[in-house]
Amino acid sequence: VNLFSPPFVNLPTAVESLGCIDGTLCYIPGGSSGTGDLFHMYSFDGNANGSFTEMSMPYLLPVDIMDACGAGGTPAAPHAMSAGMFGANSLENTTTWTPPFASPIIMTLDLSLIHI
Repeated sequence: VNLFSPPFVNLPTAVESLGCIDGTLCYIPGGSSGTGDLFHMYSFDGNANGSFTEMSMPYLLPVDIMDACGAGGTPAAPHAMSAGMFGANSLENTTTWTPPFASPIIMTLDLSLIHI
């Protein structure tokens, strides 16, 4: 299944992982190479040619690269974690991530989240 058709605009050119709550809400660490942008966290609506929305990460360091994401809960009450080179972040609300709370200089490649 191709989610996007050419010319592939308005989406990150590099995606590190995917953490979905359901088919309508996913969190994605990614960015666009060659633009000088950092790898941020995006929300994605799950639709073909759907929209990516850059999420607020007010504490993101200028050199941080978000690498992993895990998600659970429901769209009304989402739970998610993201991790990068300088620590892990949790979802504060539906649009904003918390400051990093794990040790710096940790490269995280996989992150799972189970909601019981």
